[in-house]
Amino acid sequence: MLTLKENMCLSADKLGQDEKKELREFTDWILSIKNGEIFDLTFQGEWNASLVKIPSALLLDPGINPIAIIMSVIYPGIDNDNIEASYFRERAIVTLKNDIINEINNLILDCLPKVKCIYLSINNICKSFGDNKNIDLLYPVKFINQLNFNNVSSYALSLKIETPIILLRNINPLAGLCNGTRLIVTQLVERVIEAQIITGSNIGSYVFILGIVFSINDGRCPFTIK
Repeated sequence: MLTLKENMCLSADKLGQDEKKELREFTDWILSIKNGEIFDLTFQGEWNASLVKIPSALLLDPGINPIAIIMSVIYPGIDNDNIEASYFRERAIVTLKNDIINEINNLILDCLPKVKCIYLSINNICKSFGDNKNIDLLYPVKFINQLNFNNVSSYALSLKIETPIILLRNINPLAGLCNGTRLIVTQLVERVIEAQIITGSNIGSYVFILGIVFSINDGRCPFTIK
């Protein structure tokens, strides 16, 4: 088993001494929680190690839009023209739910100065010999377009040039196009997206991303979507 011996963030040359101190204190606090060394909140008179008091400096004002505040901290100056690729490579906002992801994406996209381009997916139900002949009437395309699934972009994908994107499928591993690869959009045309890779072993390479047909099998639906 590998053990982390050094906090690499603290060794970054571009960090000042105050920033390194602040980051070190935060990481020490996180590790203390992980190691069960902090138990500063009680619940119904009983000690419970899972209840930890969050420092006030890390809390957001409940009267302020939390997503807008987080975005302003993680992406300062995002509305400037000609942002370098390293700007997006070093930043990310992580969340779990698709509706929050869409809200963050739309908020960031509106801040970027370029013209918005919207790509619509072409969704339909895979028909088999056992399917009802009236399946298109039971599950119209308008209904399918409203569904959201894990690791699948929404029906309407809005992009701008210089937008950061991330791949959700392995397309061409040899070219660096793998699940999780991050890129910057450089050109948008009707059926093709040109982008520059900003992570992995192919940083700087320009690639073309075409439309992809794949099947979605989800336990919530009695059918397979293509």
